[in-house]
Amino acid sequence: MIGQAIGGVFPALVDIFIVALQVKEEDVGSTCFTIATIVLLACLFSLRWSFQTDFFKHYYFHRQQNSDEPVVEKPPLLQVIRRCWVYLLSIFVTFTVTLTIFPSVAVLVQSETFNSDSKWAIDYFTPVCVFLLFNVGDLAGRSLASWIKLPGRSTIGKTLVLISSISRIGFIPLFVNCNIVTENRSVSSLFASDADFIAFMALFALSNGYIGNLCMINGPKSTCDKEMQEAIALLLIAGLVCGTGVGSFLSYPLVTVL
Repeated sequence: MIGQAIGGVFPALVDIFIVALQVKEEDVGSTCFTIATIVLLACLFSLRWSFQTDFFKHYYFHRQQNSDEPVVEKPPLLQVIRRCWVYLLSIFVTFTVTLTIFPSVAVLVQSETFNSDSKWAIDYFTPVCVFLLFNVGDLAGRSLASWIKLPGRSTIGKTLVLISSISRIGFIPLFVNCNIVTENRSVSSLFASDADFIAFMALFALSNGYIGNLCMINGPKSTCDKEMQEAIALLLIAGLVCGTGVGSFLSYPLVTVL
């Protein structure tokens, strides 16, 4: 989960890097391709190095030695859902709300100084306040969940996680009432300042990372059965993916209305 968030921070930094260097439009593609190639080569060398570590060798050979163990029957799907439905629903709602707003609606928000032709408003506001801020906040939230595992795995804790994920729906009207500039936009913005948008985006990103990672951490721990834990983890990943798909679909009518 943290690696996924880092994968979002890096392209946001590359985007700002390209803007800062004022790379010509016709050279942007080749520049990004070059950076991507360098990163892939670095990943390849890192992967080769990891194969030589004692950590990898220990678990790889341990798995090889136990490959002849009898295959354990997979737990029934309904039984798995009953164990983790709160976390499954929470992670689904969390990422549905996130993808409904980010990036489709968030990129429509302009700086309060967009009419002044300032370099900040034109070149840096969206890369910094939308993409970089979200991905850094998401990374911070996921990292925080590894340290502060609240509200816990009790019934009350599960309920609080579910309520927190559902309450994130409130971000939709908040972002819609920010300084969105479109051809069809005729209503005034309730939150026109950059500070309002930055505060909303920071809380939005932090809550996405924290709740999402909390579900992934606590969900499999709903049982002591290792086979059940693996099934729950896979189901939660499926819920995350479905949430991103549904959120992406819902963003289209929302943007059309705006």
